[in-house]
Amino acid sequence: MDPESSPFTPGQLVPVELFMGRTAETERLRGMVAASARGRFRIGFVSGERGIGKSSLTAFVRRLVEIDNDAIGCHVFLGGVQDLREMLRQTFNSLLKQSVSRSWHQHTLDFFGDRVRKVGLFGVSLELDLRRDDLESMERNFASLIRQLTERTGRESILLILDDINGLAGSERFANWLKSFVDEIATSDETTKLCVVVVGLEERRRELLAKQPSLARVFELIDIAPWSDGEVSDFYRQSFQAGNATISTDDVQRMVSFTGGHFCPTHLQVKAA
Repeated sequence: MDPESSPFTPGQLVPVELFMGRTAETERLRGMVAASARGRFRIGFVSGERGIGKSSLTAFVRRLVEIDNDAIGCHVFLGGVQDLREMLRQTFNSLLKQSVSRSWHQHTLDFFGDRVRKVGLFGVSLELDLRRDDLESMERNFASLIRQLTERTGRESILLILDDINGLAGSERFANWLKSFVDEIATSDETTKLCVVVVGLEERRRELLAKQPSLARVFELIDIAPWSDGEVSDFYRQSFQAGNATISTDDVQRMVSFTGGHFCPTHLQVKAA
């Protein structure tokens, strides 16, 4: 197996073309995005143990719905973020940056207007130059801005993935804002074609509920359970086969026993002999 094409890449998301398994969870998330395109706002919480593949799953779904559901996908990594407005800054920055190379990029640039600036060596990267009053407006008018962006880009809906919420989970302000945002959409006469997926450990979800108990009835819970021995075995066999490599039955069984079902294709680095 060519090391460059190995699916066993520690500390990295699984490449979309190598992702396998999690069919039920994938279809459930895709169904939520499809419902949002029909005007039914959906919000889910993807939970599971560390390293189980939560981020890889949601990244995979993001690419699928961009292709199959004509949606905007935005995956925001919020590690270390503890402040609501910093979360909003990173969210809108991600919507801008992740639109590059997508068909809706120019529409996104037009939407943000003169708040876009070029940064980095030779200005090869884009970033939003947001003032305090911009962030205040984003906090108050988040649903309206999402509606405007969806309409401006002509896409069917937006999938917004808020990943790694360790710092935000203990924020009462974030929890209350999230609940108010959900209530605003639920009571509005305007259609918001949005699916929000929060990604984190189960204890992070419980932290949020401790700050705002009403969120318990808001989230659709998608729990990522460990794989069965059969699923792990199938993954190893298919992965080695895809890399034109062979593996014995005994070796497969040893690897299955080693993982014990607590498996994500980011755990190991396998190289061809």
